[in-house]
Amino acid sequence: MRMFKVKLFFLKFINPFRLFALHRKLMFQAFAICGKGLRITHRAEIFFHGTSKNQVFIGNDVLIDGTLDIYEKGKLRIGKNSFIGRSRIYSAQNVEIGEFCLISDNVCIMDSDLHPRSAQLRAEVSRKWVHGQFPDVYNKVISAPVVINNHCWIGYGSSILKGVTIGEGAIVGAASVVTKDVPPWTIVAGNPARVIREIPQNER
Repeated sequence: MRMFKVKLFFLKFINPFRLFALHRKLMFQAFAICGKGLRITHRAEIFFHGTSKNQVFIGNDVLIDGTLDIYEKGKLRIGKNSFIGRSRIYSAQNVEIGEFCLISDNVCIMDSDLHPRSAQLRAEVSRKWVHGQFPDVYNKVISAPVVINNHCWIGYGSSILKGVTIGEGAIVGAASVVTKDVPPWTIVAGNPARVIREIPQNER
């Protein structure tokens, strides 16, 4: 029994996932202003292309299991006690996530089209990628801020697109595509997402 406990201790100590998580957390702390109690999993990633860590703020007691992609002029703010699942957030301009928010897995949040609408310009982007050049997400690309207010729940596989504000306490159903503002304390679902019902006072 004693030998088993010793082996278990060493397995926990040298667990590669634990080491990966520590490395990822150091990366987040290098590129973002991080609050106390931040938890980063071994799968979390941050791709920062900006010039100042002030562009990214992560509040206290946040857990991140997904990917944050911040472009040269992008800004990202995540409020305290929020959870970011195995999802991806793209910020070319500004993305704000409030406090006590739950972002499920496979969610995509993006404040920009990220690519031009012109096929010729997209072809040029593809050619640059092949040669390892970072794509320009600002020239002839439409962007607009995304705001997700406090106490929101974004369901599995949903997409939150540019220019959207999601009101306090709103719930976005699984696999929804949100292209317009969501009123506070409502449940929306579908593609495009529409209001299904209001959340009654006793469920708020």
